[in-house]
Amino acid sequence: MEAAVAGATEGLDVGVVVNNAEAAYGHPYAKYFHEVDDESIECILRVNVNAAVWVTKGVIDGMLKKKRGAIVNIGSGSTVFVSSFPLQTLYASTKA
Repeated sequence: MEAAVAGATEGLDVGVVVNNAEAAYGHPYAKYFHEVDDESIECILRVNVNAAVWVTKGVIDGMLKKKRGAIVNIGSGSTVFVSSFPLQTLYASTKA
């Protein structure tokens, strides 16, 4: 995955990366964690966690070589503003 991202950005002067992608279950209805199917769990983990990790890993070497660049990771207020978010447990934990 790292090589795919590095290849896709080869020749580009990547100065800023904003990891803001998100996936959540619950459309049209939110669910308790034990009700969420495995496919939805895998999708949320791939988008909310893995994508940010691999995109960052794919561009960071170029930033370090140039000694400049910024990586911004966008979280979610759902982990702070709602003390208990039982219908979006996986989303809240992956966007903390």
